[in-house]
Amino acid sequence: MSQKVVIERVLIRGAAPYVGMCAASDGQQIPLYSANPDIVMRWLCDGWRCRYNQLRSRRAK
Repeated sequence: MSQKVVIERVLIRGAAPYVGMCAASDGQQIPLYSANPDIVMRWLCDGWRCRYNQLRSRRAK
């Protein structure tokens, strides 16, 4: 049985979460914080997908 989940709305309360490093115009890496719900959800989904794929090899067959 499979399920499909739809996230309808996201609210960011408090401080903007850290979502990674960003390259500045001079090539220097600077930390990136975002209070934009779309950017934060994309970051969370990418992290979940990465960890899910890392653990695929350990699953019992």
